Amino acid sequence: MLLYRGRVPQNVVLDNWGDNHGDSLIRYPVKYGYCNVGQVVEVGPACKERKVGDVVFTFHPHETLFTAKESLCTLIPKEIELVSQSF
Repeated sequence: MLLYRGRVPQNVVLDNWGDNHGDSLIRYPVKYGYCNVGQVVEVGPACKERKVGDVVFTFHPHETLFTAKESLCTLIPKEIELVSQSF
């Protein structure tokens, strides 16, 4: 309720991944999550190392689709077998 009512102190940060979340100061509403593994579906013109189809790990709130900086996406080697789960 502190978050909802805007009573969280201004200097409290959500996490240490502020570069991935915009700014990391806590404000309502908050997107929860911490890490994702997914497939790159699109890249911007400045992207040099990642390509469509790459499987990557990144810290980010849980979402089906999101945009992340290339520098925050760690390539998962093709030798690692991934198990897909449906919930």
